[in-house]
Amino acid sequence: MRKTALLAVVTVFGALGLLIPATSSANAAIPHNFTRHEQVHWTWYGPGSWTAAEGANDLWIGSATGKQYLHYGAGGAPCAYPGLWDANPTSYFNFVRAGYLGAAHQNFDLYSFGLNKARYTKVRPIQTVGPNWFRQTSLFQGKRNGKLIKGEMVLDFFYAGSGACGQRQQVRSTPSNGFANSINTLRTAQTLIFGPR
Repeated sequence: MRKTALLAVVTVFGALGLLIPATSSANAAIPHNFTRHEQVHWTWYGPGSWTAAEGANDLWIGSATGKQYLHYGAGGAPCAYPGLWDANPTSYFNFVRAGYLGAAHQNFDLYSFGLNKARYTKVRPIQTVGPNWFRQTSLFQGKRNGKLIKGEMVLDFFYAGSGACGQRQQVRSTPSNGFANSINTLRTAQTLIFGPR
């Protein structure tokens, strides 16, 4: 993750009473073609041929070909951490978006294989999700071997109390050809991520 100082994410989520996944009825909504995947830190459901890499605070999921890509990350730090956590969601969202764009050509950033000519096509207004909890969604696109790749990024920023702030990052991307079906599959897989533990 793009932080040099992390607190235990479980502490941050516990302070807010947050659970992953975001939907409470996720178990009842597992598609018939999804299977259970167990990692050291995470459990997730997706097509059987999909694979994942993980860290204590991050999960990277990809289709067998790597054409469909999902990154989920979460963490926390003191709100006063200089230059990053300053309890200002606008500054934080700008910082994270700029970081992703600056590294877009690298694998497992905005896309599993990296992107050329990456740009944000829409940055939506910040939404208030709950008390001291903010969300911003952005759309992006780029090129990979001459093919258009499109995606979406959902960033969350929240104050957990006692001077601690937390964040979550969701990045989903896929080729523009067949985008609607692919992005829906990625969104469904996103709701079926459990962890970290």
